Amino acid sequence: MGEKTRWESYDVRGRVRQPVNAVFLYALFAMASNSMAHVKIGISAKVYERMLALRTGIPIPIGVVLFAEVGDRGLAHHLERRLHMAFASRRGAGEWFEFDVSDAGEKALFHGVTRTIYESTVGRTLVWRNITPEQLSVFASLRSKDKR
Repeated sequence: MGEKTRWESYDVRGRVRQPVNAVFLYALFAMASNSMAHVKIGISAKVYERMLALRTGIPIPIGVVLFAEVGDRGLAHHLERRLHMAFASRRGAGEWFEFDVSDAGEKALFHGVTRTIYESTVGRTLVWRNITPEQLSVFASLRSKDKR
């Protein structure tokens, strides 16, 4: 039987339902062109909030955000360091890495390396969830209404 996720979604007030103390790995794809993506690999306990914060500082559109539950912060930091080392040859500035998303080989490389490192570090199968730009906009709208 497959592993059940404890992460649900956001509720009608824009609050993300997630396990207490959970930390997530994320990969944010900012599209520099139709083929080139700047990919930010990081960790956060509040993925939607983190994406909203990053969105305001990125001058190019966000394509999609992938995220997966890791567990505790120490394990998440270890995973993040391993992924940054694995993709060091693709590093741009900070935690940003460059991939040609129009190339099937580059996609396979990203997903294969990420899956292998995640599974060997976390000890379970990598299950990506995604946040589309539309979902992020809805979340931002709900958050701003909740703050009024």
